[in-house]
Amino acid sequence: MRRLAAVLVPIVLLPVGLMACASAAAPARPAEPPKVAAAAGPTAAPATTAASEQQAVADFYRRKTVRIVVGYAAGGAFDVHARVVARHLSQYIPGNPSVIVENRPGAGGILAANLVYASEAKDGTVMTPIGAGLPLQQAIGKEGIQFDAARFNWLAAGGMATTTCVARADTGVRSVQDLIDGTELITGAIGPGTPNYDIPAVLNIAIGTRFKVVSGYESGAKALAAAEAGEVNGACPGFDTMTGRPYLFDGPDPPLRAILVMGGGATDSPWLKDVPTVESLARTDEARQLIQAISTEVYPYYSYAAAPEIPADRLTALRKALMDTFNDPEFKAEAEKIGAIVSPTPGEEVARIYRQVLATPPGALAKLREVLK
Repeated sequence: MRRLAAVLVPIVLLPVGLMACASAAAPARPAEPPKVAAAAGPTAAPATTAASEQQAVADFYRRKTVRIVVGYAAGGAFDVHARVVARHLSQYIPGNPSVIVENRPGAGGILAANLVYASEAKDGTVMTPIGAGLPLQQAIGKEGIQFDAARFNWLAAGGMATTTCVARADTGVRSVQDLIDGTELITGAIGPGTPNYDIPAVLNIAIGTRFKVVSGYESGAKALAAAEAGEVNGACPGFDTMTGRPYLFDGPDPPLRAILVMGGGATDSPWLKDVPTVESLARTDEARQLIQAISTEVYPYYSYAAAPEIPADRLTALRKALMDTFNDPEFKAEAEKIGAIVSPTPGEEVARIYRQVLATPPGALAKLREVLK
């Protein structure tokens, strides 16, 4: 048998013309070489197909521009993160297109999500970082949402977030317990679908705090600036937004102090020392269910998506390009400077998480609908 195999292997590797000659010289074995050759064919084809697909993707993107459409104002956490992404992403997309950021603020990020889902180019040249609360807004039937989070092509998420709630020192609020005991804290926010709105609003019904949330600010940074100016008494910014104004939180008697935190990205910060987590404040099953429903607003975070219709080969390329960007040491160094916690999550996992949000039980959704619409 070993001698027979030694004869057959060279026959498989011969060009087609020589195989025909070999068959003529050995008529007793005409059927075996085609069987072996047929088995070898499918294993070789994917490599060729993958190479040709990658070349096609590179040919498409060469000399094109990829736009990152940000649904929030310039200077906010999503805008700053997108600009760091834009500086590194091109080198990882085949064909090395230009990458730019375009701000389209409106309706707490819903405007940009609607545009990318329905109106913008669907060829893989447009993506958007979507606020983590928007799939929940879809689940509770938020008016104006024209996208389906289950159909978006989720590319990747850049990390996890830490959302805090802070109070001005001159309000006399020293802890979240003050709000449970009856003190009202007026906080600025973008609007429903963003953590700076949803977290305090849900805590009011989950644990009995007395946040009065004023929406309409273009970004979390502007809501924090309003708290600094005394326009409102506090805010619930992301930690990365706080790092943009360190003078508000530094020192033994800072102008603003954190009173609660949600998310595990920056709990070792001295600004958050001894600050209770949102999760630890739940005392009932219902409170835990409500808090769990909004937990995806801090993880995954900086979730980038593209239209459902983009070609499969470009979707694969963009998913890989974003994950490569998030794992790039230079990107990580820049992200750390803006206070972003880098914890890359593949697009497939992001899609699974948001499908789970859309499947939130009706009872919990009914409660959330009362305060988040």
